[in-house]
Amino acid sequence: ITGAPVVADPSVVDEMKTNLSPDLLKSATPNHLLTLKNVAISAVPGIHPRPITLFHVSFDNFRLFHGADSGYVPLTGHPAEIAFIPTGTPSPSCSPKNALKMALDVKPQVVVGMHGNPRQLRDFRDLLHKKSPQTRIILPKPCELVKVQLADA
Repeated sequence: ITGAPVVADPSVVDEMKTNLSPDLLKSATPNHLLTLKNVAISAVPGIHPRPITLFHVSFDNFRLFHGADSGYVPLTGHPAEIAFIPTGTPSPSCSPKNALKMALDVKPQVVVGMHGNPRQLRDFRDLLHKKSPQTRIILPKPCELVKVQLADA
């Protein structure tokens, strides 16, 4: 409807073909770089009971990381200004400690905690404050819209 491309994990691309134009649907193959106009998307293999792809997106000197609902994988080559980090439930591979390791690798200015029950989200927040007190953490409520201002913006 919008004409925007949709980049997805290869495991769900076939399911999405019925609802999206094939020329707008792009498969993000793990360990490969996909470039759409001025946007570079690195597909990073994650840890989960089934194959899962994490996304590192960069454009105009801005970088964003999305950890899907993966357990910890080394991410030191994927720094980002904003990182969406999974902290636990319902994912069987996430935990607050794994989320902390992801955040310390990515070194974002702002972390948005996701995939976790309230206790897991709070535990992640507390761990991150101890190890990286300069990192701002946002724990949004379900469906809450949050506006983020970066330090250099």
